[in-house]
Amino acid sequence: MSVPKLIEVISGGKTREEIARTEGDAEALIVENSVHEQLSQFLRVSLATCGANGVGALARGDCWAWIFGMITIWVDDEESAKLSEQNPENFPQREAYELADIRVVLKGKELNEDEKEKTVRAVLEGVKALIDHDEHFAGKKSLYTRMGCRGDWPILQAPEWDGSVENFSENGLSGEENAQISST
Repeated sequence: MSVPKLIEVISGGKTREEIARTEGDAEALIVENSVHEQLSQFLRVSLATCGANGVGALARGDCWAWIFGMITIWVDDEESAKLSEQNPENFPQREAYELADIRVVLKGKELNEDEKEKTVRAVLEGVKALIDHDEHFAGKKSLYTRMGCRGDWPILQAPEWDGSVENFSENGLSGEENAQISST
């Protein structure tokens, strides 16, 4: 699924860029994030986002709650990576992109067929490595989605968690259960 195309469908043919230009960046971000929210209900979805040039909703870490239930892949390129190392203040979105489960760095922005095949292979190897490293990874992603994409990835909180930082438990248990463990 293509987030840019879905935005056009729900906005009567307007692109994200047109919405940003006519109604402001905040409105474009709200529309894009609402697409992510709706897609988060699906347990199996392949999604292309509007993240290019650091203007999409996923350029902000606080907008990731809706996609943590998916296996996220950041497709980066060497040129952008080098530029961001030299001038990190010009690339603040990279901090949010680092929330991705897998990062693939391309040699250039234009790929021939062989390079495209190698990229797909690298992504699949990354997914396999994630699953091999944690046999419950896919189940945790599914549970995160079924619990309503509350923003508690990767440390899933108990169902009664209220979403507050004060009640967030580093071991994923509710505050009461955490207190019981600490006292034993």
